[in-house]
Amino acid sequence: MGAPIPIVAGDYGLIQYGNFGIFFSFSNAVPPSPQASLGLGLLVFVLVRGVAVLGGLALLWATQTPMEIPKPLELTSQAS
Repeated sequence: MGAPIPIVAGDYGLIQYGNFGIFFSFSNAVPPSPQASLGLGLLVFVLVRGVAVLGGLALLWATQTPMEIPKPLELTSQAS
């Protein structure tokens, strides 16, 4: 428990705190994703976002107090 962690070939650095250790090493950069997937991802994002916004507006519309119903003519008098 708490023993030093050895650094092996390929490790650039190590941060150790008690039993926890984080190794650092060099790596190659990840190749960029194709541009076609960005368009598809953006389209899916816009569709999902549109459904979420419209759903939220529909929820607000459905939960609001309805407009006041006018008094029926049978309950009104000529004096008022």
